[in-house]
Amino acid sequence: MKILLIRTAPLSVMDWAILWLKEKYPGCRLDVLTRGDSEAHFLSMPDVDKVISYPHEFFDFDKALHTVLPELKERHYTIVAFIYNNPEKSGYSQIHAIVDSIESDTVLFFDADRTVTIENRFERKMKKRASLVVKNIILIPPLKILSSLLKTASDIGLKIGGEKHE
Repeated sequence: MKILLIRTAPLSVMDWAILWLKEKYPGCRLDVLTRGDSEAHFLSMPDVDKVISYPHEFFDFDKALHTVLPELKERHYTIVAFIYNNPEKSGYSQIHAIVDSIESDTVLFFDADRTVTIENRFERKMKKRASLVVKNIILIPPLKILSSLLKTASDIGLKIGGEKHE
């Protein structure tokens, strides 16, 4: 089993994630994708098998397309993991793009509070499709829907809240 952990958090949190992954998946091959300035830290860890670094300060998907993404795709990871380093889970569109491009069987997310979510490829694609559908729906204002429902209930003689609405 091959796992890629993408650095999206401080080193201390990454160290915890590495230990968690090695305990959960003993015998796995664990690679880390990180900035060049933290490459030495991960190279010194016996639990890390390979360090793949990108030269830019922040991850840039467009640059990654030409630098690290081809290598990541060739490695055929079973699991790709990363950490949401803020409770809002905001600012991770670049990471989601590379996770989707790698096409691993499973994606594992660590939340800021260290809870773990595991999604298989099918679940992830279905969520993505569902979110696209929701974005394309024109929403009718809730009060208009409610008044329409109340009128329909009244028309067929239903009582709502113990009273007939007319």
